[in-house]
Amino acid sequence: MLTYYNMSYKENKNYKKYCKKYKDVNKTINTLENFCKQHNCTMEIFGSLLRKDYYYGKSDIDMVLITNNVDKTSSEFEYFINRNPYIDLKAKKIVSYGANKD
Repeated sequence: MLTYYNMSYKENKNYKKYCKKYKDVNKTINTLENFCKQHNCTMEIFGSLLRKDYYYGKSDIDMVLITNNVDKTSSEFEYFINRNPYIDLKAKKIVSYGANKD
């Protein structure tokens, strides 16, 4: 039987270990969390940062922003990351999707 537990990325032991070890990763995530607070959206992290196979300087950080206004938040996010000194983008790949609940 598969049991699903919806654990926040902040509770993940690998996430905690990497953020403690790599202060710039922690600073970047805190900066992105502040963006979410200011723009009324939610961030979730997934991928290698939550597993044992994260390689500092080589792995990317996979994240998704959850919002009620995809177009506006995507535009504000792109502006934010391009002008924020704490976010170092090696390759910029922003993909936005929207769903109409009606």
